[in-house]
Amino acid sequence: MLDHLDDPSLTVASTATALGLSRRSLDRAFAEAGQSASRTLWALRLERCRRDLVVDPRAGISQIAFRWGFSDAAHFSRAFRAAFGESPSAYRAARVG
Repeated sequence: MLDHLDDPSLTVASTATALGLSRRSLDRAFAEAGQSASRTLWALRLERCRRDLVVDPRAGISQIAFRWGFSDAAHFSRAFRAAFGESPSAYRAARVG
């Protein structure tokens, strides 16, 4: 997943296929570790967005969201707020001088 995180077509199903597993087998493997494959993919993408908001301050927020596989800026903003407790713009403003 990490190697292809910036591929917008990356899904849990495509990851399973690349690993030679069924979607269910991959989900089961993540469940045994107390995780969800789709939630893990979601969290990894959000973390990359959070990092890029500070590391790449000239990039637009939508551009960063699209870079990491989010296809809707409003949806990304809501997901970011739910995960980190503030909007992407507020997060960036508080950390970039």
